[in-house]
Amino acid sequence: MRAQLTGPASYELADRLKHLPLLKAFEDRHLKSILSASRPLVFDPDETPKQPKEKPARLERSIEESPPA
Repeated sequence: MRAQLTGPASYELADRLKHLPLLKAFEDRHLKSILSASRPLVFDPDETPKQPKEKPARLERSIEESPPA
């Protein structure tokens, strides 16, 4: 969902949505930021979000371990 939050409609939308239990804790400016996010992720209750694959750890050697130049 992407909400275009400009003009009077933005205040009306934010005012209507801040009555939802999930959004009650947010102030207007935070709620508008959430609603205008480009790609909010929504999951079904029984769905588990996929975790991003971890990058392999970088191999770092100290100066003492490096071969002499």
